Amino acid sequence: MKRFLALFLLSLFCTAGAWAQSALDRARLAYREARYTDARDLLEQHVAGNEADAEAQYLLARVYSETPLADERRARRALDAALRVEPDNVDFLAARMVLLRGDRFTFIEDRLREQRRLELAARILKLDPDNALAHEELGRLYIKDFWRYRNAMALPMLSQEAGRSSWNDETAEPLIAEDGEVAAVLAPAEASISPNSVFLADRFDLDALEAQGMPAISFARRAQKAYSRAIGHLEKALEADPRRRDVYDDFVRIYALKGDWAAALERLGTMYVQFPEDPQTWLYLGLAHTRAGNPA
Repeated sequence: MKRFLALFLLSLFCTAGAWAQSALDRARLAYREARYTDARDLLEQHVAGNEADAEAQYLLARVYSETPLADERRARRALDAALRVEPDNVDFLAARMVLLRGDRFTFIEDRLREQRRLELAARILKLDPDNALAHEELGRLYIKDFWRYRNAMALPMLSQEAGRSSWNDETAEPLIAEDGEVAAVLAPAEASISPNSVFLADRFDLDALEAQGMPAISFARRAQKAYSRAIGHLEKALEADPRRRDVYDDFVRIYALKGDWAAALERLGTMYVQFPEDPQTWLYLGLAHTRAGNPA
């Protein structure tokens, strides 16, 4: 009798495990066949009784982030559940980082999302130093930093301590410190510079302002640091994956901001090798040759 009971319980356990695996397999098949509603329903039922199934939670997050059933809140919840089980899973971390892309309704929310993506990218690179997606993300963040400060200036007389500013552009913090730890992503935090005294624009003639008796502080060094780091991370992304298409867009974006069309043309030579049939390749080549002053 005891032997029969043991065999019955074993059979019941195996049957339950097989059913659960079957539900996950059916969800995978539905996802591959683009039957996303079926995949969602199967996965929701599965994770309701198997919350610690990280793989199922990850697939559910993909359903909610990569299909017409997109729902950021539910995708975030599924990814957070997967990361509670496997906190160092690079795929899960990368998916969480990508989910945080995109502009939001407020400036503060945008900056908080940037900071979170920065932290996730740094964490991914500690686990996988050659991760192309993380390098691409950092490259994009540095492009934004370069764009913000390439023509920014501050007027000391408008600072919190007028005329006694100790801020120096050399002190500008990089996004990632030398030891790999996350550093400040926001503007320099020196108390002597008021955020209200920092001006951003496409063109400021600092020499003309100085000649008019209006001393101004340039953020050129910070911008140059951001530029160099952006190029470095984007190059590492292509080293890891030369066919990472979006990275070429990022390169063209920062070269255009810098006005370095010679470098753009050199990079576009690689893009041409990888994507000769892509219309954007020819569009970028035409733009770069035109801006570089090359004849048609």
